[in-house]
Amino acid sequence: MVAIWKQKEVENLAEKIKSSKVVGLVSITNIPSRQFQRIRKSLKDKVELRVARLNLMKRAFKKAGVSGLESYLTSPLGLIFSKELNVFQLKKLLDNNKSTAPAKPGSVAPNDIVIPKGDTPFAPGPIIGELQNVGIKAAIEGGKIVVKEDSVVAKKGEVISPEVANVLSRFGIEPMKIGFDLKVAFED
Repeated sequence: MVAIWKQKEVENLAEKIKSSKVVGLVSITNIPSRQFQRIRKSLKDKVELRVARLNLMKRAFKKAGVSGLESYLTSPLGLIFSKELNVFQLKKLLDNNKSTAPAKPGSVAPNDIVIPKGDTPFAPGPIIGELQNVGIKAAIEGGKIVVKEDSVVAKKGEVISPEVANVLSRFGIEPMKIGFDLKVAFED
């Protein structure tokens, strides 16, 4: 026997799919709760986001007469509905609502990450060794640590090491982009 709440959820999702101008699937993988709620709140005037089990989404699409999306139902996803935006406006809105985040060890660099040349707020001490260990040319000048030249600490596509993540956080550099990635969408 299928639980009543599951049947109601499938009914609600199928109704939203039928009545929306645009329906999309967005990846919600690796989005911390705080950013998830902030993004959801900033989108609420234009779109509605629903998170449901993949099996319930599959049943809702079938009930609404939509086929061909089964291959996209693989990872944690959210269903996004809009009655006023078209697909391109939805994609732009989602991209504009991405925020920066600190790099974590094991993250993949989205682009080349550079520590710029110039003064740092750091006093001389063991941190100079940390900087040099990740490839930053640093020296002590006038009682503070100075980066002598722009230094690439991670190239695009490289896995960020714990040491590099630590140095980036000390500099306040947040190279990661967090937000909903539109996997697939259809209109009308």
